[in-house]
Amino acid sequence: MHDPADADRFPLLTDAGRRRLARLREHPSAPHWRHRCGERLTAAGLASVRAYAEEVGSKRPSWRSGEVAAWVPEFIERCREEVPFYRDRLPAGADFFALPTTCRDDLRRNYWAFVPDPADLSELVTYWTSGTAGDRVLLPTYPEAPARYLPLFEAALAARGVRIDGGDRTSIVQAVCQRRTYTFPSVMSYFGGAGYAKLNLHADEWRDPADRAAYLDDFPPEVVTGDPVGLTELARLRLRAAPKAVLSSATALLPGTRRHLEAHFGCPVLNVYGMIEVGPIACGDSDGLEVLPPNLFVEILDTAGEPCPPVTRGEVVVTGGINPFVPLVRYRTGDFAALDFAGPVPKLVGFEGRPPVLFRTAAGVAFNSIDVSGTLADLPLPFLAVRQRADGSVVLRTRTDPATVADAAARLHELFAGAAVEVDLLPDGVPWDGKTIQYRTALPTGHE
Repeated sequence: MHDPADADRFPLLTDAGRRRLARLREHPSAPHWRHRCGERLTAAGLASVRAYAEEVGSKRPSWRSGEVAAWVPEFIERCREEVPFYRDRLPAGADFFALPTTCRDDLRRNYWAFVPDPADLSELVTYWTSGTAGDRVLLPTYPEAPARYLPLFEAALAARGVRIDGGDRTSIVQAVCQRRTYTFPSVMSYFGGAGYAKLNLHADEWRDPADRAAYLDDFPPEVVTGDPVGLTELARLRLRAAPKAVLSSATALLPGTRRHLEAHFGCPVLNVYGMIEVGPIACGDSDGLEVLPPNLFVEILDTAGEPCPPVTRGEVVVTGGINPFVPLVRYRTGDFAALDFAGPVPKLVGFEGRPPVLFRTAAGVAFNSIDVSGTLADLPLPFLAVRQRADGSVVLRTRTDPATVADAAARLHELFAGAAVEVDLLPDGVPWDGKTIQYRTALPTGHE
């Protein structure tokens, strides 16, 4: 059935795209759609995204340790002149590494002050985003911002020999498995009107659990995106066709889970690190995450706010981003990694979302949460959360098969030097809530 509002949601919708969108919406095996959404991309917006794609294809992120990317000084000057938030924070001629950092709380309290004075507000869209800790922020953005993800993904896949053809097909499916989330079909003008669908694979979101495979068999995607839980659920379905590539994001993708997905789908599985307020930041596989956008500068800062030497862990701090309504200068992400400059593109290695947590054995021996990640890295766990109680005992929350969970519990028992390990196993019928704080401790000097 034709929806009159589609003219507003999809200004570039063709007759072929309208038919494709209707098929995605009205298929007999379609899920319970929870949202109506469109790209709102105009001809001028699409031209801008294509120009950005040319920039992505011709420029690679490039700077060396102790330097800033060549475009950064001009960007800083423009922010100082045009963005209310930065006028008193960015002195003219100041050294970049002496500039103050910004953080998510600045956005929460003053999001309106990040919008540049010359910005065209006719296409402004506001978007609520909630972080892992539930710290909601209202972000100003515009239709080109999500569309600019596509050239970045396209470039990352092209580097691995994967091409997104687009056109008369479904090119991208986003797969999640949660209690409740927005789900919707769409089409993408950047890929010639190809179909897109965000699907919640939890069985309760479908008329019949078998409809999940039936729907995907009729709309086999070129590429699947999603979090590790949704991707693991997807791998359980008996699909006739495999995607060309899988992009995992949102929560940690353990190496064991990545290898499991690669073996199942027979295609590259890439880990994408990004934030709603920044856009995609880096992408890669087992060998680290290469910085992806050419217009993003990444630093690593220590606890005193000083730049870390190469291959030394600290907080990931970014400048730039894909959203001109929120230009970011030295924005602290709250995530931790090291920068490796050995290759042609700066690479994040040893990435851990959120600050490291200090655990202790019963004898008082301290160790980092990174050791927990390393201990469990090769196990196919779609997600995990480890919490140490005040008495030193440990709770592992995950979803997996009995043999794997027994292996994980035994490894944690050894790592924590004999501490009792309780497993909070999330059953298949209980949906994951989509957010998790991976590591927590109730012991003093840890991070709760």
